[in-house]
Amino acid sequence: SFIPGEEVEDRNGHGTHVASTIAGSGAASDGANKGVAPAAGLLVGKVLSDEGSGADSGIIEAMEWAKAEGADVVSMSLGSPAPDDGGDPMSQAVDSLSADGGPLFVIAAGNAYGAGTIGSPGSAEKALTIAAVDKQDARASFSSMGPLVRSHGLKPDLSAPGVDINAAASQSVPGIEGPYQSMSGTSMATPHVAGAAAILKQRHPDWSGQRIKDAL
Repeated sequence: SFIPGEEVEDRNGHGTHVASTIAGSGAASDGANKGVAPAAGLLVGKVLSDEGSGADSGIIEAMEWAKAEGADVVSMSLGSPAPDDGGDPMSQAVDSLSADGGPLFVIAAGNAYGAGTIGSPGSAEKALTIAAVDKQDARASFSSMGPLVRSHGLKPDLSAPGVDINAAASQSVPGIEGPYQSMSGTSMATPHVAGAAAILKQRHPDWSGQRIKDAL
């Protein structure tokens, strides 16, 4: 855990939902509700507190840890609500850690709606920044849009399903009933793409993070 005083236990529900969208086995549904890449291995770094907040320094430390541990894809369903041009410390860390062909950072665009609302670290140039679409393949009403403020950079990069996504429910959250729950957000869209990136990396183990991004 990168949250002082908290264990790697999900009392919020957000992380469990996201992780199962990437690599869930579907064990609680006889295989019906599998993740995109059910054979993928997960490195779990808790960077947001049980209340859903976290310091930039802790998030950057976790990003560095993930790269050091050999992660091929880093899925980040988080972001600042403040619009950004990619010059902040978290975005710069994404670009720096990606510079040598390292992991692909797949990052949520945010849920701020409106033009020019993408914040950090989804504003990073090297990030694969993900918007959300609904079941009719239309942009979700909440999904943040580009261009980036000041720099007018083109973001987001891709979109994926992010409305009423059914995935695993953390059993550490009070009041949860059953093994699955529905959530919406660009946080839910991001792990779909992270799972697809993991499958591409499995097929092409010599590909860099940038090449996987380009292919997607």
